[in-house]
Amino acid sequence: ERIIVNFNAEALLGDCAERLIPFLDERPLGKFNRYPASHFADRRWVEYLHNICEATDLETKRLYLTVLVSEMKEGQQPAADEKDEFKDNAADIIRYINRHLTEELSLERLCEKFYISKSHLNRKFKRLTGSTVWEYIKTKRLVMARELLQNGIHPTVAATQSGFREYSAFFYAYKAKYGVAPKEDYSSLIRS
Repeated sequence: ERIIVNFNAEALLGDCAERLIPFLDERPLGKFNRYPASHFADRRWVEYLHNICEATDLETKRLYLTVLVSEMKEGQQPAADEKDEFKDNAADIIRYINRHLTEELSLERLCEKFYISKSHLNRKFKRLTGSTVWEYIKTKRLVMARELLQNGIHPTVAATQSGFREYSAFFYAYKAKYGVAPKEDYSSLIRS
């Protein structure tokens, strides 16, 4: 099976197009244009593709597309002549975050785990992904929470299961991201 995704830059959320489109457009011809099935085995890319197809509102489609392209960028093979050691570390850090998303994650913990300073981690992570470590974690948790809401999980439970320690932090982050309170979204998602 082969899946081809076509979209224009305006489909990506916020300023993500500025950091993600060059990743797609500026690759050498034939380099990283295809991802083998093995790349999909331990990632949620197929799930994101299904969510893009099944979502009824445009913002949800855009969110899943942005997360998908961002993760594909993170999963790309580095160029053979690339000497930046942090690129390898960044992939390990992102993998670690993804696997421990619902646990307590802090810059301190990541820095201790990967033997790197906070300032170096934040600066390099932002340069490579276009977002800070915390923005990345928060976005991934919000996507997870929305999926839980769509599956009928109550907002207070979805907040906890997606890694938020305080409901108020979840509430404000969710409302800022989706423009609606979690309970309102939960009710409308359940009805639809």
